[in-house]
Amino acid sequence: MANYYEDNANEKNLNISKVLWQMTNYWYYFPIFFFITLAGAVLYQKTTTPEFRISTKLLISDSNEPQTPILGEDQNAIPVFNLGSQSNIENQLIIITSRRQLKKVLKQLDFSISYFQDNLFRTNEIYQNSPFTVLPDTSKVPLENYDFEIQFISKNKFALTLLHEDIDYSESHSFFEKIETPHFSFTIIPNEENISASNEYIDQDYLFEIRTLEKLAQTYQSNLVLQRINPESSIIEISITENNIRKGKKFLNKLAQNAVNYNLDKKNQIATNTINFIEKELVGVMDSLAAAESVLEDFRSRNEVMDVSFQGQMIITQSNELENEKATLEAKLDYLNYLVENIESNFDLNEIVAPSSMGVENPVLNQLIGEFASLNAEKSSLQFNTSSENPNIIRINRQIRALKTSILETTKSLIETTKISLADINNRLYQLSNQIRKLPKTEQTLLNIERRFRMNDEMYTYLLERRAEAQLAKSANLPDHEIVEEAILDGQVAPDTTRSALMVVVFGIMLPVVITFLKVYNNNKIQDENDIQEICTNPIIGSIPLSSFKKSSQIINTNSHSQLAEAFRSIRTSINFYAIDKTQKTILITSSVPGEGKTLVAANLASTFAHLGKNTLLVGFDLRMPAINSEMFPFLKPVGLMQYLIGERELENLVQTNHAKTMNVLPAGGVPPNPAELIANKKTEDLFSELKKQFEIIIIDSPPVGLVSDAYLLAEHSDLMLLITRSNVTPKPVFQKCLSDEKMKKMQPLGIVLNGIPSEKKGYSYYYESGEKRKRRKRKKLFGLIPMSFNHKEKSSQSVH
Repeated sequence: MANYYEDNANEKNLNISKVLWQMTNYWYYFPIFFFITLAGAVLYQKTTTPEFRISTKLLISDSNEPQTPILGEDQNAIPVFNLGSQSNIENQLIIITSRRQLKKVLKQLDFSISYFQDNLFRTNEIYQNSPFTVLPDTSKVPLENYDFEIQFISKNKFALTLLHEDIDYSESHSFFEKIETPHFSFTIIPNEENISASNEYIDQDYLFEIRTLEKLAQTYQSNLVLQRINPESSIIEISITENNIRKGKKFLNKLAQNAVNYNLDKKNQIATNTINFIEKELVGVMDSLAAAESVLEDFRSRNEVMDVSFQGQMIITQSNELENEKATLEAKLDYLNYLVENIESNFDLNEIVAPSSMGVENPVLNQLIGEFASLNAEKSSLQFNTSSENPNIIRINRQIRALKTSILETTKSLIETTKISLADINNRLYQLSNQIRKLPKTEQTLLNIERRFRMNDEMYTYLLERRAEAQLAKSANLPDHEIVEEAILDGQVAPDTTRSALMVVVFGIMLPVVITFLKVYNNNKIQDENDIQEICTNPIIGSIPLSSFKKSSQIINTNSHSQLAEAFRSIRTSINFYAIDKTQKTILITSSVPGEGKTLVAANLASTFAHLGKNTLLVGFDLRMPAINSEMFPFLKPVGLMQYLIGERELENLVQTNHAKTMNVLPAGGVPPNPAELIANKKTEDLFSELKKQFEIIIIDSPPVGLVSDAYLLAEHSDLMLLITRSNVTPKPVFQKCLSDEKMKKMQPLGIVLNGIPSEKKGYSYYYESGEKRKRRKRKKLFGLIPMSFNHKEKSSQSVH
């Protein structure tokens, strides 16, 4: 037997059918959870502002190496410097989503004012569909972040309210009226297109928000999501969630277009700078050329000399070649001096001019300028979202300083070389001048004038060619970025219908299943007779249905035919099978823990035996927490068993009887300091000897056997011990421990009574009724359910007679 209890204590079998059956006790969880979740889902659908996901796709060049593609094939071709690491995807994503770019987009779209319609459950943005337009006046009051509510009273009149904690403003205004305060200044005009389409705006509530560019950029920046379509692809998807689909599409399309334009503008920066530089040079050359041409025409006109001699022509030809070389060298020298001056003054990348555009064909200098452009591009990308203390920026600055030093050294070296070449050409031109002096005076003058004219003309032609090459280079540039797909609607993000349905399934159906399963599976309380039979083999004397007693009706009525009364009669019948040979029976009633209803069971069982005509006594031996008192039996006096055990009173003065002489009770009489010692005293043995002579049935209410040993001391005076358990109250471990106790095993016979079991579990649906009640029920059925058929027969019989 001991092994049986130990095995059951350590074993927890899962009986699925039993668990499912017990789960039906909590059936009300399912409709409660389902309807609460369904109501929450409906409320979520009705009150959540719709949000839509809108996306566009952008192709971004994934080049990390600086490149210098050449436009043209001659030695003076202009290199189109690539931006190097600026074309890297990560850098470009930072630029696209930077505050600077977002502010530019938002300013172009004029998103500073947003319009909303306030519906019953939610607020929707009405971009480009508002019945009114707000025209802010920023000349006096700059834009601030304010929210306004506007309600139209009539066709032209409205009430305007500022929604702000610290500023109280609510006034009525009309269209075209200047609304000006120290905090805001604007005019509201009607949007005739939207008003003519519908006049439902009257008696409607609208909202509009005024936001600064900084606030808007911050909001859109946090809302933008960028991700690669494929890890191996350079196509980027830019998405945003927006309440208004049209507004979201317009924003993404403009953002993508600005990204393409920004990249192209950066690539064209060198060509643009070259064109600007050449055009500045052309201004001076054009003036010199015009002056030289005027002098030449005037001289020919006055001296009637149209041309020079053959010798002069030869000198002019040689001179033109030298002048061309000199013009090229001077252009190179001007550029090199310009480069040195700007480098020493920390020039910006935006001001750079390509060396080869001015005829400087030095591979080393071109490479250094290309690297310098790449580092500046990388630095510019990093500065979009990092500070100057960033380690990468510090590293790039160090490299830029080293490159500047190398560029300066190379440039100064080229300046010296160019000056030497220029001095040589000047020397050769001086020798030609000596040859010119040998010509006639008029021819000398004409030759010098033509030399100056041709020199300016060659310089002008040279600059025009260089400008044309730079313009071709600029027009040949293509952006690294490309819009693959314009903004489209991907679907609704909120309220998510699928998510709501899933929420109803999970929280309305699955959650109560899980909760009830865990509640049943983890419940270590005795539920029904099967739980008792799994723990022990002791007989179950009876089961008592759940009943909510009131203090005035704790004892069942003699003539009651309720489920409760029939349950006690059934237990009384089962007890009669024990100690059949004895005319007198002493029944000890105890429990495992307090709260299992042992006192009520003892009192009602005693009342049941008394109703049978047995001379019955109910003894309150729970001296630690007496429950048999005047609340249960109004006729009881505050004296009892304790006074007998301590020798203060005699037994015949302590047994108390009701007026009908049907109930005998010996209450506890108080709480002694040593109940266990009193029970173990010789007086207890004398007490039972005397009581067994006077009464046929003695019912003993004792303390819980799982807490104290009083019941064990009283067991030797009893013929039957009833251990009361209560459904969903008695812990299985405590119940097992009580039964596995060696002292309990010696207390035989031992019966189990299950108290507080729900009526539907035991089928307490039919009991005998009193004759009068049965007659009333039959009459109700007869006259209430079949009156027409009965009356019809009666009338028919009368008509026959």
